[in-house]
Amino acid sequence: DRIVLVPGPEKEISVLREIFKLFASEHESEQAIADLLNRRKVRPESNLHFPNPRWTRDRVHQILTNPKYLGTNVYNRKSTKLGQKAVMNPQEQWIHKEAAFRQIIPVNLYLQAQKIAKSRCEVMTDDEILGHLRRLLKETGRLTTRIIKQDDTAPCLNTILRRFGSFVAACRRIGYEPERD
Repeated sequence: DRIVLVPGPEKEISVLREIFKLFASEHESEQAIADLLNRRKVRPESNLHFPNPRWTRDRVHQILTNPKYLGTNVYNRKSTKLGQKAVMNPQEQWIHKEAAFRQIIPVNLYLQAQKIAKSRCEVMTDDEILGHLRRLLKETGRLTTRIIKQDDTAPCLNTILRRFGSFVAACRRIGYEPERD
């Protein structure tokens, strides 16, 4: 009838703390953190959402935005009626239970990460996206997907691809011809 949730092994906890520190204090991008962990051969936990045994930008983002590392349990995110597909409930219907288990990330570090993550997810106009690309081009002298991924203020590549169809098309909109197609 009762489930007791406890933190995982200290080695895993130290990786989580490092992810938050790299993101919030050292301003590393989620992709740069994923690349670092993959280079160090740190294996992430596999689950239904991420069966791939490699770190990805999305996996790091999910960690950075999950309140469970503060000790908060969130439930009622989804509802399922008998024989029907699950539907996501609006955030107002989610139930938060603070101090449900031991906190492993300091509150100030968690809140700093939330602020950065939220600012990166703000909806940008096409002109704002192109403005970011122009700034990066001016600062670096060239544009690559790696340069964009490593910039904290740049829109994510998926946004660029959705808006402009391709990285090359976005570059051409600002008058830049990438070295490689």
